[in-house]
Amino acid sequence: PFTLCHGDFHSSNMLITRATKDSPDELVLFDWSEVGPWEGTTDLAQIIISDVPMALWRHEAKRVVRKYWDRLVQGGVDAKAYPFEQCWQSYCRGGAERWVWFIGLLADWPGLPAAAGQYFHDQVFAWIEEYQL
Repeated sequence: PFTLCHGDFHSSNMLITRATKDSPDELVLFDWSEVGPWEGTTDLAQIIISDVPMALWRHEAKRVVRKYWDRLVQGGVDAKAYPFEQCWQSYCRGGAERWVWFIGLLADWPGLPAAAGQYFHDQVFAWIEEYQL
């Protein structure tokens, strides 16, 4: 399940561009300072915790992870070697793993508004409760 991951996967590290008005949108990722080998589901979980209200991800998470897994299988990942249930468990655990250590960094982040710290705390806490970690 390990792959090369962004490591700081949230919407502030992304741009949607279009070459011309008739071109399809393209997603551009930047700020690769945290890149490294990790479970891809951890990046997916990070963006959900960072940028998606709890009320939305609770109801859509399994569908989103299934789409992610389907794309992996279409791209050549062996579904028997990496079954969906393993992908799902990696997603549930990976979100908490990524954010538990990050919350500690945010606690001492210069200039971070208290409301932002509270938002991330609440998101991570809800994640842990939702997935009974």
